[in-house]
Amino acid sequence: MATKRRNKGEGSITQLSNGKYKMTITIGKGLDGKQKRKSITAATKKELFDKAAYVKAQYGVMTQAEIQAQLSTETYREFSKKMAALQEAGLTENTKNTYNNIDEKYLLPRLGDSRMKDITPHMCETLICDLLWQNKLSGSTLRGIKSRMSYMFKQAVKRDILAVNPLDKTDITLPPKNRKALMTLPTVEKMQELLTYMKEKRPNLYPMVYTAIYTGMRRGELLGLKWPCVDFDKKTITINNQITDRGNSDAPLKTETSYRTIYVSDKLLAVLKDVPHKSQYVFTSPATGTHYSRGVTTNLKNIFREVNMPEHFSMHDLRHFHATQLIMHNANIKVVSRRLGHKDIKVTLDLYFNFMPSMDEEASRIMDTIID
Repeated sequence: MATKRRNKGEGSITQLSNGKYKMTITIGKGLDGKQKRKSITAATKKELFDKAAYVKAQYGVMTQAEIQAQLSTETYREFSKKMAALQEAGLTENTKNTYNNIDEKYLLPRLGDSRMKDITPHMCETLICDLLWQNKLSGSTLRGIKSRMSYMFKQAVKRDILAVNPLDKTDITLPPKNRKALMTLPTVEKMQELLTYMKEKRPNLYPMVYTAIYTGMRRGELLGLKWPCVDFDKKTITINNQITDRGNSDAPLKTETSYRTIYVSDKLLAVLKDVPHKSQYVFTSPATGTHYSRGVTTNLKNIFREVNMPEHFSMHDLRHFHATQLIMHNANIKVVSRRLGHKDIKVTLDLYFNFMPSMDEEASRIMDTIID
């Protein structure tokens, strides 16, 4: 029987042996000066909180946080603007753009003018359901929206603008994460066909795609790669810059482990030596004379279709191809993780293990050699 400690005055929650939840709250003091307490039980935590709210209202009992929340008139728009300013310093440009897009496109139009204290669990559920069924948003987008809402509400609770997080009292089930299937990754032969086609038909983009395949660099890292970061003598590339989508300018990398120096092959260096030095950036757009913008993604998708690459194949899949090929050819997983700039090995394994059923088959054959 486990008891979860709550804030002073909010009551303690205990899960009973029959699976139900019990809360004991203080409802005042008797004539003898001793505290009077009342116990409530319910099948779920949501039902327990609802019952507790009813009892508190019945007896006129409120915590300090609830009193502060009742006095607050701050709207979601005002609070989110304040929190965005506080949060901005620790975020990368891409993450700031993502949060700003969620706020401006989905949350502020629906919650912006509502006072924080007036936002109910039902409003949150309705918002998510509308975005799911009417706007047809994907599960990953909805998870991002819910996460953004949760962050705002948690910060509001922390600052006594809300007594409780309304999302904690919702029953929202989002579509499951949709991992890419193995078929989206091409064979080595198909990748060679792509490179041959680009070398002949799209020579201006050929070096960037070749580099993506041989290094596993992210799109922003490729666009932001500068000549001083390519060391032909030491045979390395140092990754310390990226071009962001919205700003279309140099920006810091997302995490500390994204900053890395990797060894590259003689074949890749030979390709890069043939690239003209038209600007400080290695991959330069003929149209602008400087680095490529996010529009290069659309150009590459058209090329992938021309070569009949797997459906939905994208520029980021070049990175997936690099990673899976290394692992399938027994490269050390720590080395692969570092080359990709992942936070840790777990990220690499979680992301790429499902792309390699052949390794599972090999594991099963190993058992045949052990047990007769």
